[in-house]
Amino acid sequence: MRKVRLSQIDIDADPITQVVYEGDIEGLPPGEAKEYWEAVKAHYGEEYAWEYLKAKAPPMALIYRGWSLEVVEEGDEA
Repeated sequence: MRKVRLSQIDIDADPITQVVYEGDIEGLPPGEAKEYWEAVKAHYGEEYAWEYLKAKAPPMALIYRGWSLEVVEEGDEA
């Protein structure tokens, strides 16, 4: 499983992030993060997309839109 954590960012809330989804990248809920992942796969191909995401996480393109997509390594807690 390629595990990720998707959080919504709200600078006026406490805490500023709220976990929306944690699980396999292919199970992301519909929305900007899933669209981002599909675009990365289309551009880099299935083989390299995950490595790209691991290197870039959390992607700034999503942070600017109020989302954080992080790769969860084994042993990381939510």
